Amino acid sequence: MPAPRLTLATVLTFVAGLALVGGVGLAVLVAAASSGVADGTEATPPVPTPAPPTEVPAPGDPAPAARPAPATAPATAGQDLGRMHNVHRICPRFVRGSQPEVEDDFRLLKELGVKVVVSVDGATPDVAAARKHGLRYVHVPIGYGGLSREEQVLLYKAFTTLEGPFYVHCHHGKHRGPAACGVGLMAVEGWTAEQVTEELQRAGTASKYDGLYAAAREFVKPTAEELAAAPAELPEVTPVAPFQQAMVKIDQGWERLREVRQAAWGVPTAHPDVSPHHEAVIFAEQLRELARRDEVKQAAVDFRREMSAGETAAWDLATALEQKPVDAAGAERAFERVRQACVACHSAHRD
Repeated sequence: MPAPRLTLATVLTFVAGLALVGGVGLAVLVAAASSGVADGTEATPPVPTPAPPTEVPAPGDPAPAARPAPATAPATAGQDLGRMHNVHRICPRFVRGSQPEVEDDFRLLKELGVKVVVSVDGATPDVAAARKHGLRYVHVPIGYGGLSREEQVLLYKAFTTLEGPFYVHCHHGKHRGPAACGVGLMAVEGWTAEQVTEELQRAGTASKYDGLYAAAREFVKPTAEELAAAPAELPEVTPVAPFQQAMVKIDQGWERLREVRQAAWGVPTAHPDVSPHHEAVIFAEQLRELARRDEVKQAAVDFRREMSAGETAAWDLATALEQKPVDAAGAERAFERVRQACVACHSAHRD
């Protein structure tokens, strides 16, 4: 079927809609299920006009001939769309970005033409919200150390047996999501390892996550035997280990504290239900409970030291936010100490 024609008015309307909404996020501490805490954000250009769609090969068929990556791909991560950020249409069949946060995000994805949402994050996907807008979820959580063979096979199967377009996301859309997209770009679009590596760099994937880059360099199409051994039904929700579940909750708490900080240590306009002091207390309690887990008690000394430093700073943040008026200077200092503890953990221990 020929691709629909895009008029200039359509493109301008779409880009203008993107400019109205946004949101950025950051993660905490260290875990395969959590996402980057010190990546930062940049202003990003409009989503480029997509090229004509391509045919999807059936499993076992040879991949189409390689072709150059889109020349219009931006040098930064992507656009904000609703509560999602780093959203970028790589080609007609693949869009990457951050985790959908609210039900309206799925409506926006539907308007982009997305049919399947592929999550490689540790958070439990909102399958019900996706279904309300006619979208299917596939959940293949991966870590920062790279993709296991089983994960590669599942992603390959999703990209070659389901009808796209696909929206592929991790938490912030900068590291794991783009790496997972690489599997689809090589399997379906015929991209080379060099082209996928360049796309990871455009997405802002940190060079320290060599395992994610290695997934592109070392990808080999699954054999018929590997595909036959894969689950018959692609999972909508994949169980995640308790430690990673705890890290996801901490990550979400850090997001809310960032919003409190952006609101000058007050109640965020977009979240009137958030109580700044309460959020800081819950965050500190989550760190305290995590420190009691056997995985942490048996971890390296420097990991436990940074965990302790982060918890102490979180309690200091709660104290500053409890003051009337709020001790803004004290809150800022405590927040920065938490951030530094997170960065230290990520740098040394993230997989």
